[in-house]
Amino acid sequence: MRYPRCSPLQAALDKLRPEWMDVAGMPIPRHFGDPAAETAALGHLALADLSALPKLGLKGPGAAAWLEAQGLPAPGKTYAWATLAAGRGLAVRVSADEFFLEDAL
Repeated sequence: MRYPRCSPLQAALDKLRPEWMDVAGMPIPRHFGDPAAETAALGHLALADLSALPKLGLKGPGAAAWLEAQGLPAPGKTYAWATLAAGRGLAVRVSADEFFLEDAL
């Protein structure tokens, strides 16, 4: 199957021959061979490619008011963040009138 999107790490991951799964229309590795060994290694080292998660950039003088009108948080200070409802992602203020939202797993 050909996917319209791929991770910036796709070429490097392909060489490791993982078992693939689909997240938001993008292939990501489920595991690289031994899921139990990978789970055991989480206490020492873990790396996750979250580039498949849906994202939204929003900017302009009305951005904070628009977010709040949608029932979404608009953090007050630059670089402040807030979780979306039920832990379903993050909202980050990146400047006076710019926000970045990202979905959760």
